Amino acid sequence: MPEKLSSALPDQPVRQTALLKTVGQYGGNWEDLFAGVQDPRNPNLILCSLNSLLFAGTFLFVCRLGSRREIQAKLRGNGPAQDKFGGLFGIARIPHGDTLFYHPVLEAKLVTLTGFSFSLMTEFIENADLSADKQDCELKAFYRLAKRLKARFRHLAICLLLDGLFAGGPTFKIAEEYGWKYLIVLREDDLPNVHRSYATVLPHLSENYKKVCLVEKGQIVQEYHWAKNLAYTDTQNCPHSLNLIECLERQPNPQGQIQPLHYKWLTNFTLTSHNVDCLANQGGRLRWKIENEGFNVQKKSDLNLEHIYSADPSASKVFYLLMQLACTLFQLMEKMQLAPGGLPQGLGRRQGSGFPAP
Repeated sequence: MPEKLSSALPDQPVRQTALLKTVGQYGGNWEDLFAGVQDPRNPNLILCSLNSLLFAGTFLFVCRLGSRREIQAKLRGNGPAQDKFGGLFGIARIPHGDTLFYHPVLEAKLVTLTGFSFSLMTEFIENADLSADKQDCELKAFYRLAKRLKARFRHLAICLLLDGLFAGGPTFKIAEEYGWKYLIVLREDDLPNVHRSYATVLPHLSENYKKVCLVEKGQIVQEYHWAKNLAYTDTQNCPHSLNLIECLERQPNPQGQIQPLHYKWLTNFTLTSHNVDCLANQGGRLRWKIENEGFNVQKKSDLNLEHIYSADPSASKVFYLLMQLACTLFQLMEKMQLAPGGLPQGLGRRQGSGFPAP
């Protein structure tokens, strides 16, 4: 992508330059990013190209404009921005914010130890017919999403980090069929038979114990117990063999008092004394990044996830997907330091939340 827009907003030159460099380095050019998006509009009535609309929507989030109205105020009312946008996309004016098309979704995110939380795929939870006998829900959305993930990333080694909602036979079966690994939170009120089986065998598994001291994290002490091949039969009478990790953690709070924490995960990883703590700390515990560095950042930063960018169902989906793209680009801009020292405050924060600056 040419750097024609790098001075479109005089108060945002570093952010724009970093955006353009990021897209150029990781996406080739803007057209390549949306090469698979089809335009359903009547070609005889089109005034703004699809690429220009999608760029304007993504730019809204990257520049933290906060609402569609700010496209009009900050971009369409900005002479240099208008000229450079026209030069980039060959159109007379920057699209109005109303031209672009908080929705319940299930999001597949790629999380890493280095702090990235990338959106891989989105499945919208649809309940258009409120009188229907069977309503859509996160579980049904997960089954659809898993099928799409497997089709799109057929040979990718995937480990699912899931909340306790997904602890059940259908999830175990999907992982088995697709060759995926999983670490699923086991809550105290979920799968009571599994809890009972674990409590029964635990006294006989004294060798399945490991104590870990995380000095670099403030004298955190973790004690691990684990069990293998716990038999579980789901509601469809399908048998499963489950492994379970239990972690008892003690860490001092800011006042110096010890806080006990208790975690359990179900997994199909083979458990040993060499890997049980790594699976917990570098696997199961990473699920918080999806909420903290994913959705919470989008809610509490100036990305403003909970703002109603449009009441139209189709339009709200488009804004949501563009926000995920902008969020990915911004993480690359910050963490890959394509503009070193230029974004000292990170993604802009409300209530003390946002991506950490590089």
